[in-house]
Amino acid sequence: MNSTAFLPRDYRERMQACALAFLRQHQAEHLGDDQILYERTCDHLVNRLDVPLFMASRIVHLAMTQLAERPGRIIVARVGSHAERACLAYSLTGESAFVPQRRLPRRLQFQPDAAPR
Repeated sequence: MNSTAFLPRDYRERMQACALAFLRQHQAEHLGDDQILYERTCDHLVNRLDVPLFMASRIVHLAMTQLAERPGRIIVARVGSHAERACLAYSLTGESAFVPQRRLPRRLQFQPDAAPR
């Protein structure tokens, strides 16, 4: 017989690639909440690809870290003294746009600095 067994690292890398593909495909649906995207990806690995639950959470964590490290991310920056506007900048091309903060997910909105009393 000429069969080769999967090494644990190969399996993890393949499942991480599947998780990364799922994250990229569904990332726009969950801009406001990474936790929901995380849980959905874990469910996908467990229910569709038969990855054990204890391993799925670690694989998704690694894939989300890999997704966050990729170039071309959108950066949110404070705009001067305007508390109601934010600047979204695409790091790959340098393009930017001003948007009302109320249009951003709550986790990306700037909270006014607490003044010391």
